[in-house]
Amino acid sequence: MRSTGLRLTSLLLSASLLLGAVPVVHAQSGTKSQAPQLKQAGDEHMRNKQYEDALASYDAAYAASSDPVLHYNRGRALQFLARYPDALDALRRFQSEAPAATRARVPGLQDLIAEVRAKVAIVRVDCAVSGARVLIAKREIGTTPLAAPISLNAGTATVEILADGYHPFEQELELRGDEALNVVEAKLTRKTTVGTLVVRSHVPGARVTVDGRGVGAVPVEASLQAGRHALVVSADGHDETKTQVVIVAGERREFMVDPVKRPPIYAKWWFWTAVGVVAAGAVVTYVAVTTESAPPSGSFSPGVVRF
Repeated sequence: MRSTGLRLTSLLLSASLLLGAVPVVHAQSGTKSQAPQLKQAGDEHMRNKQYEDALASYDAAYAASSDPVLHYNRGRALQFLARYPDALDALRRFQSEAPAATRARVPGLQDLIAEVRAKVAIVRVDCAVSGARVLIAKREIGTTPLAAPISLNAGTATVEILADGYHPFEQELELRGDEALNVVEAKLTRKTTVGTLVVRSHVPGARVTVDGRGVGAVPVEASLQAGRHALVVSADGHDETKTQVVIVAGERREFMVDPVKRPPIYAKWWFWTAVGVVAAGAVVTYVAVTTESAPPSGSFSPGVVRF
């Protein structure tokens, strides 16, 4: 198979270092003289399918020597780790920096690069909200606005955009490979802390007060902070109706409130009590007036005054 052949080619590149036993070398940066041993350790890890350890050894060898040939070995390890964008970058660096004689020893290089490139997608995130966190396949990529499009593994991935004060954005995408540009248009919706109160009444012109503040005559609509509010509905000739309403953020709550019509004054109990008192007083007054004694007689005839 092609991958087996490429692995053998990779081993050929290090054949000069595989003549003896593999020394024990820790995968950490060392001197330039230690680079061959680090490279040899990486090859041994590759044969044992210990790709993480192989990559660590190759990275350490490159840090010690800056030998561009190691980009090929790094690219192969990254490929087996399914880190395709990094693998593609390493293989391209090998292609551009390694000596021609070394590149000639890898005849399948172009095919290998094409194979890895097919598994790489380019993603651009468009978002109007600055500072939003971008997560793709549960991996945090950065914050908006991203400086440039990013390279990711092709295939199905979930894109999440998170920002304080906004509802989370989540979208599952099929990211196209071959370094095709995939655009994510993330439109974040601001979270709201207010709700809408609508008050209606069968009493035309009834006045509405919320928390002691007049908001108009029915039908009336008002935006209120979420929570409990005191509602009063009043109208001329009617008793006030008072109640409590609970507003939920982002929701619209409608209430039908009818103030109670006041009865006519003659329907009140105290009206007839007062009328009875007044009537009794009139009788007493009448009796008092009609039972007055006659005026005393004098030297003048009654009702006649002479001067």
